[in-house]
Amino acid sequence: DENQKAFIEQKKIWEHSDAINYFYSIDSKTDLKKVLNRVNKNIPKDNFNLSMVFRIAATILILLAVGYIVNKSFFTENYLSLTTNHDEQKEIILTDGSVVNLNSNSKIIYPKNFRKKSREVKLEGEAFFEIAKNPDKPFRITVNNSVIEVLGTSFNINSEPNPVTVDVVNGTVAFFNKENNKEKLTINKGERGISKGILFEKSANENSNFLAWKTGILEFRNTKLNEVIPELEKYYRNNFIISDTSINNLIITTTIDNQVVEEVLEEFEIIFDLEYKLSNDTVILSSKN
Repeated sequence: DENQKAFIEQKKIWEHSDAINYFYSIDSKTDLKKVLNRVNKNIPKDNFNLSMVFRIAATILILLAVGYIVNKSFFTENYLSLTTNHDEQKEIILTDGSVVNLNSNSKIIYPKNFRKKSREVKLEGEAFFEIAKNPDKPFRITVNNSVIEVLGTSFNINSEPNPVTVDVVNGTVAFFNKENNKEKLTINKGERGISKGILFEKSANENSNFLAWKTGILEFRNTKLNEVIPELEKYYRNNFIISDTSINNLIITTTIDNQVVEEVLEEFEIIFDLEYKLSNDTVILSSKN
């Protein structure tokens, strides 16, 4: 599995650490100068052979080339990607221990191993992140033209549709434009950050259902039906049509817990004396009167 692969990779780096340190310690100019000085001292000028110098120089160049190859092999990040289609969600555990839950129609690009000074990934769509804490390696997610930077926390990111929104569940994140990392907006637990072009704003997160796609739970307290419908459309990916505008003002208090859409519609029929028609991905709600 991924953890075993990561262990093997780290083992290889450990086993070759002495060789790697040796290659980095090579100073070609100094070494070549030392060799030439020895040659000048030990070999008479009339017996001096330039071919020996070239052979020594070639040897040093070979060592440098090997060191470069080792560096590329062990310290260059190889990127992987994970994509979801319209009716699936996926979870991935990154090599640093961070957990990412990817919503439908989304994509994440991430390194096989985090070898840089920061942990960097790219996101398209929506995902929930639980970041493993590492003060020495900040975690950065690039979404469109925005960057979310954290040390260790949990939060939800959604870029579909624009603008990019960040809802922080625990901890604190920095939210900024990737072209200007000097102006960072700090978002705390219970707050929502929104990017509007080059502008970044935050407010208290009043949407208790922002994680419904992950938890399967939708809660409504004294909520008008016309405010409930958009949440149902997003969660069930159905198009709702209200044939009678008077239905919009009906008030509902309910909890939907991992129910199929037919169950929810049947509850509406009983509570509000409504009727519904479900055809393909379209729901039509109307009054029985």
